[in-house]
Amino acid sequence: MLLLLLLARIASLSHVVVLLIASSMVLVFVALVVVATVAIVLLHHLLALLLLLSLMMLRLLLLLLLLLLLALYGWPPPPAPKPLPPPIWGAWAPGGGGPPIGPPVTGGPPPIGPPGGTPAPGGPPPIGGIMKPPCG
Repeated sequence: MLLLLLLARIASLSHVVVLLIASSMVLVFVALVVVATVAIVLLHHLLALLLLLSLMMLRLLLLLLLLLLLALYGWPPPPAPKPLPPPIWGAWAPGGGGPPIGPPVTGGPPPIGPPGGTPAPGGPPPIGGIMKPPCG
């Protein structure tokens, strides 16, 4: 086509050169657009992949922290301690003493033997003036 224009003297050689350069520039421009589009798409995918990997690493770190806390504190949590029994009053308490339990005792048999009396034959010595019977 360009040769026909040259032969018909409608176009000069400079016109042909400009048209050739323009067509090659269009090809270069299209190639640049394609390369830029591919680069942007690849960069987008790489950024998405990087974000996904960082989120996965964060989840992995949180899971490891949870496992560490479970190892330190245990699961299920240990049971609550049992409540202490009520305090013991009276002569059985450590150190003795305390308020009397129940009403005072009245009556009953007289003490066995005089206070500080002689021990029963084969028995232990008197305790508090009361002769204990021999064991056995």
